[in-house]
Amino acid sequence: GVGDQKRPGIVHRLDKGTSGVMVVAKNQKCHEGLVLLFSTHDIQREYQAIVMKTRMAQAGPIETTIGRHPQNRLKQKANIPKGKRAKTFYRVTETFESCSQVICTLETGRTHQIRVHMSEMLKAPICMDPIYGNPKDHLKRLPAKVAAHLKDYPHPLLHARKLGFIHPITKEELLFEAEPPGVYARTLELLKDQL
Repeated sequence: GVGDQKRPGIVHRLDKGTSGVMVVAKNQKCHEGLVLLFSTHDIQREYQAIVMKTRMAQAGPIETTIGRHPQNRLKQKANIPKGKRAKTFYRVTETFESCSQVICTLETGRTHQIRVHMSEMLKAPICMDPIYGNPKDHLKRLPAKVAAHLKDYPHPLLHARKLGFIHPITKEELLFEAEPPGVYARTLELLKDQL
């Protein structure tokens, strides 16, 4: 009976295959308060991703509109005239031979926001992203050991690392963090081994 009956307590979502922290409300009052925090963007959200690019500005903001892609209903697209405002701050934390790791902080939370901003605005699609990237091409460009490790992995290497907010009822400042899953951590290890 909390929120939507099909998805009780669910306040927000992660893209299919994205790992990391999510918040779920235990009661209706909390659910309503959390939904309001997300709608006013009063949530601290930090993601980490491995992207298929090595030469780019070390940090910066990306601000566009994002809306449904006019030709492909599975995709979102940047700079759509009637799209919603989307802002991402990114910084490169590590650069490898064929890819980089970035940390992205969201000011807004649009569907596929990081994936769209990385692929369209920076020409740096997230590694193994089947919608905004080209996993076959990624595997060819990655070192052999990394490619062997990821060859059957069907999801983008995108991880929701931190989620922070002021609890809508207790007013307590909360910050939750999650380490990336094994497949992501092992990919990073293998990339570091190549340096």
